[in-house]
Amino acid sequence: MRLRCILEELAWTAQLPDLAHLIRREDSPRPPQRLPAPLTALQDQLIQQELLRRNDLSANVFLLLRHTGMRIGACVDLSWDCLRNVAPDRWAIHVPLGKLKTERMVPVDSFVCELVQRLRFFRSFDPLPLEGTLLSRPHDKTALIRQLRYYLHEVCAAVGILPASFRTAYDTRTPVRWSARV
Repeated sequence: MRLRCILEELAWTAQLPDLAHLIRREDSPRPPQRLPAPLTALQDQLIQQELLRRNDLSANVFLLLRHTGMRIGACVDLSWDCLRNVAPDRWAIHVPLGKLKTERMVPVDSFVCELVQRLRFFRSFDPLPLEGTLLSRPHDKTALIRQLRYYLHEVCAAVGILPASFRTAYDTRTPVRWSARV
């Protein structure tokens, strides 16, 4: 960046405009981005236990997110029939187009199948008409996402964790861990 500034100054003083374009802003690397620090195994376990204890609609949504690695925006777009039988005793969730601009099938275990059944059960009590989605939207998609994120902060506060924001990571070899920005 300093060299670019020197060349721009030299181009202006020496009347050589080509020097100003030798190094462009796009040539400079971006500054490193700090990633959220992962929660400890104990904090992760406390959040998991609190979600299981609550066993309400939002808790089951976050358990589904946690066990599939799905993004929250893709989860709120899931269809009522998102659970698909791909082979005998093998299930997958059909994830619609989302941020990654791809449709995909995420293989799931019996616990995730139970989560989808619970979400269908909770949806059956909703007064809003069934529009083909697994989760109802009283207003719009962004309002539902905002409501779910607020719920996650409530859960974390209940177990004594007060991070600024959360993200999930998915790895097929290890269990999913919540992460918190510190």
